[in-house]
Amino acid sequence: MNEREIQDGPWMWQHKDAFWRINQGLERGSAASAKLVYVALTWIASDEQSETFSKPINYIADLASLGRRTVEKRLADLERLGFVLIERKKLEGTKGNDLNTYTLAKLMRKGLAQLMRKPCASEEPLHLRSSLRNQRTIRIEEEGKEHPPPLAPEGLSSLIDSEQIEKRAKKDDKPRPVTIPSNLPTDEEADKWLAQEKERGADWTTAEMKKALLSLRAGGGRWGKHPIIDWQSCLSLRMQAQREDAEAKLKQTRPDHSKGRSKSESSNLPTDEEAAQWLSQARENGADYTAAEMKSALLSLRANGGMWGKNPIVDWRSGLERQIQFDRRTGGTKGPVVPARPDHSKGF
Repeated sequence: MNEREIQDGPWMWQHKDAFWRINQGLERGSAASAKLVYVALTWIASDEQSETFSKPINYIADLASLGRRTVEKRLADLERLGFVLIERKKLEGTKGNDLNTYTLAKLMRKGLAQLMRKPCASEEPLHLRSSLRNQRTIRIEEEGKEHPPPLAPEGLSSLIDSEQIEKRAKKDDKPRPVTIPSNLPTDEEADKWLAQEKERGADWTTAEMKKALLSLRAGGGRWGKHPIIDWQSCLSLRMQAQREDAEAKLKQTRPDHSKGRSKSESSNLPTDEEAAQWLSQARENGADYTAAEMKSALLSLRANGGMWGKNPIVDWRSGLERQIQFDRRTGGTKGPVVPARPDHSKGF
């Protein structure tokens, strides 16, 4: 990886094995939100240039894009796993704004395989490291730079030196394929979920599910800019979006079999012959619409692309009638010509 310079803009260190250890210590859903909280803590530590800082929980929740209660639970998990030491300062009437003091801890410098063989509860105490400033930071400050560089792995806590990481021990259960993000299901888990959804009345097909699952995996387990926490909901949303896209493409490519329809006419509007036939039937039923009114209304509907406001016209007969009535009210076209009453007062 290329070395980053201060000209690249503010950035901070993150170590993949720190996240891997969170995966091992927590369930999948909790691990996803715990990573967001851990990122927020390291973000603050990088900004403060200190492993010890005091911030309200609401501030951490905003950085992590999570709710306050979720952040409180994940902070307790991170404290149990040994990533952070928390000095709680409970103040009455300041819910969510208590200025707790957080100290990020440095992992034991052991091989990762050795750490895996010990359960989290029985791990040795983590050593705190307080030497944060390095020569490069001091040099940049002396040069008057506005943003100091982020803490390097040896300065920022909860990181393991990559050269000391041993080969990971095999897990008891079947290893997850490398291509599957940890917050997404395996093929077997997805198939089981689909079967349960079908029992509840869902009409998703296996092909739709597999296509949606591949799409989520291609996105790296993220929904937009945020990590996926509830993969079941995201899978359903992605399948629904796929169906809507397919329906939209079908409407665009559907051939128009109407006779005499020009390219400028919308598929949900009638041809001139169909409109003339409708006008004849309307007159037989007592309507007093004229051919000029009908043609003017039809031109208006075509000019609007077969839309009535923001919605497509479903029943063109009702839409045509509404347009004629609208034109009459607004003076768009003249209604039926009513002969003027003769004035017999003249000549008497």
